[in-house]
Amino acid sequence: LANRGVGSDNAAKAIGSYLSDPDARTRATAVDGLSLAATDETVPMLLDRFRNDPSPMVQESAARDLAEAGMYTHAQRMVAARSLVGWVGDASLSVQQRGWATHALTDIAGKSFGNNVVAWQSWYNQQSSSE
Repeated sequence: LANRGVGSDNAAKAIGSYLSDPDARTRATAVDGLSLAATDETVPMLLDRFRNDPSPMVQESAARDLAEAGMYTHAQRMVAARSLVGWVGDASLSVQQRGWATHALTDIAGKSFGNNVVAWQSWYNQQSSSE
């Protein structure tokens, strides 16, 4: 029901409590659940799991859910894109994470600039100025 606006905030809080579970599968499932609730508050939660969760499975789920799965609006995906653009070239992230960031941006943008940080930043700036 949360993806239809019924109790979305309560559902997101309940599901979000599983993001610190010791089991990576439980955290990945929680990430998937948050993407179905798709509130504005869940976008930073998924971005945090993408960037900071120790499990690649959770990181990948978060990137995928922000970009192509779940119920996020284009505006919510653009909020995620702001962070993802900065992370494409972030050497503190794993190569795998940077690849997922690029893949997520490709899905959001409908364009592919590979790992070209300048091109992604230019795309994002153009999108931001036209909204």
